[in-house]
Amino acid sequence: MKIARKGPTGPATVGRTPRRANLSGESFQIPATPGGSAETAPMTGLSGATAPGAVVMAQVDDAPDRRRQHNARRASEMLDRLDELRIGMLSGDLSPKVLEDLSEQLASQREQETDPEAADTLDAIDLRVAVELAKLRR
Repeated sequence: MKIARKGPTGPATVGRTPRRANLSGESFQIPATPGGSAETAPMTGLSGATAPGAVVMAQVDDAPDRRRQHNARRASEMLDRLDELRIGMLSGDLSPKVLEDLSEQLASQREQETDPEAADTLDAIDLRVAVELAKLRR
């Protein structure tokens, strides 16, 4: 079976004019490539900043900050519950809800801390909560 072509066999060129240019005066044009049509031209203009890998890298770079914020929020909440515990013990009106909250926060997973001083502080808070809970449960 023989296939006959009825059109031009050379590279096709596309001459498009943009309908509307952006504010900077630049317009989008598809570059013509030698030996192929403009529709098969390779994509250009993608840089590392727009690649999907850049999003992953940004998330990886934010990991220490996110962990530090999580640990600070957890420690702050535990210190607030310890204050509520102290006030409840002094007033004679200790709420079981405070004990439950402290137990849950102590059991919640703490993120790995890279700063040794921060890790020591977090360990001290966890220990203080564990001691107070043990004293009240006996």
